[in-house]
Amino acid sequence: MTNHIKNLPIDKLVAGGYGLGRTAAGKVVLVHGVIPGESVDVQVFRSKKSYDLGFVTAVVQPSPQRIQPLCPLFGQCGGCTLQHLAYEDQVQYKEQVFSEDWKRFFKQPLPHPDLHFLRAEDPFGYRQRIRLHIVDGNPCFYRHHSQKPIAVSACLLAKPPINDCLQRLDSLAVYQELKYHIDELVLHHNPENDCCVLELYFTRRLRPTDRKYLRQLVNVDMIQSVRAYGEAGELICTEGDELNIHFSMGAAQSASSFFMVPGDFCQVNMAQNQTMLDFIMSHIDHDQSAQILDLFCGLGNFSIPLARLGHKVTGVDLKRSAIRSAENNNELNKTDATFIRMSAQDGVQAQIRQARVYDIVILDPPRAGFKEGAGDLAELKARQIFYIACDQQTQLRDLQQLIASGYAVKEVCLVDMFPQTHHLESVVMLELDG
Repeated sequence: MTNHIKNLPIDKLVAGGYGLGRTAAGKVVLVHGVIPGESVDVQVFRSKKSYDLGFVTAVVQPSPQRIQPLCPLFGQCGGCTLQHLAYEDQVQYKEQVFSEDWKRFFKQPLPHPDLHFLRAEDPFGYRQRIRLHIVDGNPCFYRHHSQKPIAVSACLLAKPPINDCLQRLDSLAVYQELKYHIDELVLHHNPENDCCVLELYFTRRLRPTDRKYLRQLVNVDMIQSVRAYGEAGELICTEGDELNIHFSMGAAQSASSFFMVPGDFCQVNMAQNQTMLDFIMSHIDHDQSAQILDLFCGLGNFSIPLARLGHKVTGVDLKRSAIRSAENNNELNKTDATFIRMSAQDGVQAQIRQARVYDIVILDPPRAGFKEGAGDLAELKARQIFYIACDQQTQLRDLQQLIASGYAVKEVCLVDMFPQTHHLESVVMLELDG
């Protein structure tokens, strides 16, 4: 069997940003960077029993929807998967995939066919942090489906000050002394001053000269602070202010201030994070104080703005640094939210044992979802649940359990947190029947 397929017709786009085609023998072939209706030549690089994965070697018959990607590395870099589509077409693709996944999982269409889709105002330049692999001193991303590096000088998804800082670093003699001894570089944009916080991951023990160079980096006008990590990933040196990223979020009349330490979880698209918060806030009655449980609360992304509006909020997160940041932000905003360090599942069980009553639960788990805790969550019998997810498959699995426990889906909102990629954030609002 040949590994090269000629004139493969593309039928549709599916989850993961893949185009789906079928060979003459009927086998499914999945490829990135294509559009339905196109014919392409494909080189297969991975063959499974039921499908092949490949990359496009030539677009034989292009679609009129195809546009020229802005990034010259599109198709090679493993980050973006949709730059060959206009933003409007990206939105339609994401709506279609979510709706099809829902119908396939529940064996019926979405209960509310008119999805709320919160589009990004800026489809480029939105990421407030990027992580780069340093290979032979060069900043790199990984290529598609591999850990092979591809050198980059800028990322069009990053905030402009991040790219400016990256280019400035390359011109600094002091950074030239450090770059061959690190294997990862993370740049965080601080919205407060348009400077960057750097995280450098060293491949050897830090030396006195390294510490001197790090202190010199902090004196560069675009660099606010530097954090150095050892071979085991432990923080070993900080130059500059430790609580060093500041941003505001929340209702315009009652904006909350946040300090974030690099390593804390925060959405990379802060503008869309605000949009998502606005959607949730608009579906909560603020005329009376509600008891709210915020699971996987992080640094207080939802907890603090809701507490500022007079709600009684309990945030739960297992990560020690997240709870520390949430408590710092609670003090900063003079709110009285309560934060508990434990897993979300243990947190729910603890609330059940204490016979706590909640009106609203906000749930924002990692990609693995909340499989072990969804059943317990239903025992709290909160009248509203907002389930936020970056992985729709695990979200649908958990929703099935909540629906079986007496909840009904009232609203579905898609948030385009990651334009130019196939990734999507979804918010499903459920209410307790009866």
